[in-house]
Amino acid sequence: MNPPKIFISATSCDLSSARQIAKEAPLTINCHPVEQANFEPDWRSVTIRF
Repeated sequence: MNPPKIFISATSCDLSSARQIAKEAPLTINCHPVEQANFEPDWRSVTIRF
């Protein structure tokens, strides 16, 4: 089974240090962080699964 993915984003560049901390936290609970910096913005909605 693949680890759950958690989307990490922030609205401004000055939050990069907070984004970095938030990106590292899911790794401690075997989740996969996906940061907006890893891909281009897109017009489609993000799919949320619980």
